[in-house]
Amino acid sequence: MLIAVQQFGKPSFLGEVWYAESESPTGPWKRAVKIVTHNRYSFYNPAQHAFFDEDGGRTIYFEGTYSHTFPAANRARSEFTCCR
Repeated sequence: MLIAVQQFGKPSFLGEVWYAESESPTGPWKRAVKIVTHNRYSFYNPAQHAFFDEDGGRTIYFEGTYSHTFPAANRARSEFTCCR
């Protein structure tokens, strides 16, 4: 299983998350599917932890760093509200 982030993607410069499967950890990765988009935000360093898997791996969970700081071009356009 591969969870990766696309750089220079649309609509997010660094926030398009892709999923792919292979029989070997080194590939080949035949088909990747975009699973998450973070419009005007960055999401990077994705990690999947197998101990959270459910239903024999049919349901997985992953984490990553989510930020409105990168890239600078998105900073001015981002709509960010803070909860109080």
